[in-house]
Amino acid sequence: MYFKILDNLINFFFPRVCFSCGNDVEFDFINPLCRDCYKKLDFIENFYCRICGRKIDNGNICFLCLREKRPNFSFLRSVFMYNDQIASLIIAYKYHNHKYLYKWFSKKLYERFLNYPEFREYDSITYIPLSKRKLKKRGFNQTQLIAKDFSNKTGLFFLENISQKIKETRNQVELSKEERKENLKDAFIIVDEKKIYGRKIIVIDDVSTTMSTLNEFSKVLIEKGAKKVSCFTIARE
Repeated sequence: MYFKILDNLINFFFPRVCFSCGNDVEFDFINPLCRDCYKKLDFIENFYCRICGRKIDNGNICFLCLREKRPNFSFLRSVFMYNDQIASLIIAYKYHNHKYLYKWFSKKLYERFLNYPEFREYDSITYIPLSKRKLKKRGFNQTQLIAKDFSNKTGLFFLENISQKIKETRNQVELSKEERKENLKDAFIIVDEKKIYGRKIIVIDDVSTTMSTLNEFSKVLIEKGAKKVSCFTIARE
């Protein structure tokens, strides 16, 4: 009771601000967006591609996946389609030192995880590593924090520090699809093969656009002994 009153007083004198629109967040709304912006989040629910996880109108496989070669991972699933509202949270988390948002992202992953029965056979969780330069600049690996908290929620084994990114790559946003593949070639190594051998691993990342990063990282995991790899992201473009 005391803590609830204290929270209400804090919210009254220091109201939370929505990361998307900049308006105050209602004191009784336990999300980092206001109610109006939260409603605009594009949750992936009923129809989604069984390979890439992108929202589709109907069917099981999207047009792009019918045309493309199968990825190195078994499937990709995501919580949201990428839009301005989820982008505002990811940017605040990664670049503006709102580290506490990892708990909200982890919570949303877990809520959606319970509705993806295809994950039930998996036993482990890991994340995409950052290069030393980027890790030093940012100060933390954003997906590592999310993945660790998500592991605690699911009870799945957390594979920490099993990989490294040894190649400084260009920003993927600037590149074409083919350039992205070349950019990531030989970028990742596994430093603890014994830990991943025979495991069925879920790889956590924040956003997937062309799936190039997830595809390359999954390839390395499988080459070094992982039995199966699938991916799970906050958002899907």
